[in-house]
Amino acid sequence: MAGFVSTLADLSTIWLVILTFILCLLPLALVGGLVYGMRKVLIALPPILQRGQTGMAAVADGADKASRKVAAPFIAMSAFSSQVKELSRRFVQIGRRKA
Repeated sequence: MAGFVSTLADLSTIWLVILTFILCLLPLALVGGLVYGMRKVLIALPPILQRGQTGMAAVADGADKASRKVAAPFIAMSAFSSQVKELSRRFVQIGRRKA
């Protein structure tokens, strides 16, 4: 009877080791699949990102040009206002010197 129990203990140990091995292969296969998928994604992404970067550069250039066109009249008015203020200040100084 002891030989039979020993054989059953050995078989149950082997069975547990096989189940543990199979259960450890599942996460390994999952990680391997993720690595393979990331490799494919990293190969496919640079051209897509390059097109996106080119498009965003065009958008940024367009926004820069538009903001310059919008700001130009305000800058010109501010410069003209500063010139008028300086001219009037000088006229007042000239008037005070003569008086």
